[in-house]
Amino acid sequence: MTKQVAAALDEIGLRATFEVIPVDQYIQGSFAPPGSPEHPQALSYMWFSGYPGASEYLGQLRCGAGYNVTGYCERAIDRRIDEARSLQTSDPGSANREWSEIEHDLVDAAPLVPVLNPISTFVVSERAGNVQINPGLGVLLGQIWVT
Repeated sequence: MTKQVAAALDEIGLRATFEVIPVDQYIQGSFAPPGSPEHPQALSYMWFSGYPGASEYLGQLRCGAGYNVTGYCERAIDRRIDEARSLQTSDPGSANREWSEIEHDLVDAAPLVPVLNPISTFVVSERAGNVQINPGLGVLLGQIWVT
């Protein structure tokens, strides 16, 4: 959260304050227990994963998950995440439908509220061929050939 966001929230009566949290505390999620007055009510948080799949993203909102800085915990969602993971290899279509339903329920619960989605632009020469873009890594330079 930026100072401008805190000021805008304060302006509409939400009594927001801006506080810088040490990076190690932020990364470890070592805040006061969720629900306590000392736990942050809003954080600027970058959501990422090592693999661009639903299980990597949505799994971060499981009860007690390492990067669950929100403190969100809903056991029913955890059970559904387990079920979707178990379907991944045997029935990917059903797994994808379950991931979609879980995501919709999490959007409704709003433990995270997206404020931006960065877009990357890559410029390449007409002479470049086989240009491949990976959602997590960007341009795969080892795959490009030039005529």
